[in-house]
Amino acid sequence: MAQTKAPFYSTAAILALAFPLAGIMAVREPDEAWMFILGAIFLPVAWLIVETLKFSNHEDKPEEEDRVTLRQSIRSAGILILIPMGLTVVFTSGFIWITDAWEVRILGSAFGIAMIVIANAIPKRPTSMSPGGASQAQRQAIARFSGLVLMITGALYILAAFITPQDYSAFTLTAIAVCGSLLVVGRCLMAMIGAKSQA
Repeated sequence: MAQTKAPFYSTAAILALAFPLAGIMAVREPDEAWMFILGAIFLPVAWLIVETLKFSNHEDKPEEEDRVTLRQSIRSAGILILIPMGLTVVFTSGFIWITDAWEVRILGSAFGIAMIVIANAIPKRPTSMSPGGASQAQRQAIARFSGLVLMITGALYILAAFITPQDYSAFTLTAIAVCGSLLVVGRCLMAMIGAKSQA
């Protein structure tokens, strides 16, 4: 049981940090308050729904491994959300030296570094031994692929934050993040289709 308690408390703590940040930004930017509040509540609601639907009828130990993996993934996503929210709080605190261009560079660098750190940890996580779906070897291969793609994505994100003209930075950074995510999702879907065809 200790295996699942640790991811629960650390994940809950990470997600809880988004609420005071969202509150500060909602006060400072009342016209965009809905966006910050939505950003704070999205992951907790998604976590509750996914964990309830996926694990409500499963009590065996292999499913506990899946629960740990899910919570680690939610925690990583929470970190990636906290970074832009926290830096936005800093950027709106009246520091004159932080120009729009440096705001993009700092935010892009922080986001890219976090992505690289998370990507480096993905292949090192134990793979689930739950029956059904992809084999352990396939899951480990997916983890290595995902880690490599996200590491490259993070590096490109940092580079683009510094060299892309400001008028095109938002589009470029979004495109890099979306392309990296689509590659990972596509690889996972291919594994799922392959597992079903072999069943």
